[in-house]
Amino acid sequence: MRVDNAVLAAFKAHAVRTGSSYQTLMNEALRQFVEGQTLADVVRETIRQEPHHGRT
Repeated sequence: MRVDNAVLAAFKAHAVRTGSSYQTLMNEALRQFVEGQTLADVVRETIRQEPHHGRT
């Protein structure tokens, strides 16, 4: 499977922040797509899971 460098870099950066593997994150994103979740659903879930750096 070919993946754009920017997409791969984004998944790798997210993996570092979350202590996960980028392959697992990519697989989960693909699974969500196959299961019919919208991009908006995935973005909302990602935002909920992200630590809120710099917020007080």
